[in-house]
Amino acid sequence: MMRWIGLFAVFLVGCVQPALSVEAYATSLELASDAYVADAQRLSTGYQDQVIDEIRTMIESSPDDAASRAVGITSAATTDYLGVLADDMLVFLDSVDELNPPSEISEQHEEFVAAIRSVHESIPGTIDVVRESDSIDGIRFALTSSGFADGQIRWTAACTSLEMAVRSLGQGIDIGCVRPEIAP
Repeated sequence: MMRWIGLFAVFLVGCVQPALSVEAYATSLELASDAYVADAQRLSTGYQDQVIDEIRTMIESSPDDAASRAVGITSAATTDYLGVLADDMLVFLDSVDELNPPSEISEQHEEFVAAIRSVHESIPGTIDVVRESDSIDGIRFALTSSGFADGQIRWTAACTSLEMAVRSLGQGIDIGCVRPEIAP
């Protein structure tokens, strides 16, 4: 029996990755963050441009029912955007969650992972509320008063806390804690 316990302990030790150095952690986190932020900004710009172009074309071709059609265009584009953002966010979440931070910042790392996860988990409910909205104001309200919006605040706070913790260890880091707002 003791032999099995010993073998199991050796197996566990072999599976545990050592904590990264502060420099390696900061570099890995910045690379993951830079990729996610670039994708999110590209998606956001594309989403906004798509909505503006479709509504402009609709107003020029059929101004009489423009308001009701604008809601449909904005709702569809917003739900598409949030769906793609959720996919990108999951990739980012997985890459951050896989990092093994130095012990001095493990608490801030776990808070950051939890914040990203909470935003990701809020997206399906936000999509549902956006789909049910019957006005542009309703869509705006769905985005600004949802778990998604609350999660963005938590994400920014946890991100800032993590950056400050890494900097307190003498390592510069910028993981894009200031996030642009989404406006329909």
